[in-house]
Amino acid sequence: MRKTFAALLIAGLSAVAAPAARADTAPQATPQTVVGILMMGEGTIAGTVKRVGRTWFALSDGQQQIDVTAKGWDLSGLGAGDRVTVTGTVKRGAMKPERIVRADGSEIVKP
Repeated sequence: MRKTFAALLIAGLSAVAAPAARADTAPQATPQTVVGILMMGEGTIAGTVKRVGRTWFALSDGQQQIDVTAKGWDLSGLGAGDRVTVTGTVKRGAMKPERIVRADGSEIVKP
């Protein structure tokens, strides 16, 4: 009886502490700072492009900068001053993107 009561109590507390996710809402990525990305090793950062190379660009969050290594991505049309949001992981101090989105909502693609 005690084990059954304890199991029900734990199940009830779990339901209160962690409500079920709604199917009609997709999780939104909250932009982080460069320092936050470096500490976590992954995440999303929104910022301003400072410099663009053939296979990389430097992104600033307003305080710090991080290089985004985008080898294989189509960076044509991306220039200094453009606002983008990048989601990805950090490797060797630079961000490796999984997704790059311009301020207008269009995505930069990896052909």
